[in-house]
Amino acid sequence: MSTAEEFTHARAPAADDAVPVREIRASEDVVDLDLEAEDARLREAVGKPTVVRIPGQRAVRIDHAAEWTSKAMQAAARADWDGWAAEVIRDPAEYQAFVDADLYNYQLEAVFEMCARKGNLSARKSRRPRR
Repeated sequence: MSTAEEFTHARAPAADDAVPVREIRASEDVVDLDLEAEDARLREAVGKPTVVRIPGQRAVRIDHAAEWTSKAMQAAARADWDGWAAEVIRDPAEYQAFVDADLYNYQLEAVFEMCARKGNLSARKSRRPRR
């Protein structure tokens, strides 16, 4: 059982300590950012996918870094490249080609550097402070 499952299943709430779920109403609460309502406007700022030719001459389209989900970022942080690719490569045949290519680390670094450059993100590693 995962940590999240353990937390969820640790104790079922008793009937007397249940908290009713309350809907947010514009008249009661001030909502600073409504992601659902703003989605179309926010998506306009997202750039085009990064196209990478992998060994075997197959072009693979990787979502713009601004579209990467938290699952994609977590997979990348764990060096779970297949999991990352499953989140950022939408075409199943392109995903399979990426996985089958079994890229080397230096190739993956080049892919990330290009995605970061196109996404205006910093791909640099943090440096230790100088003493």
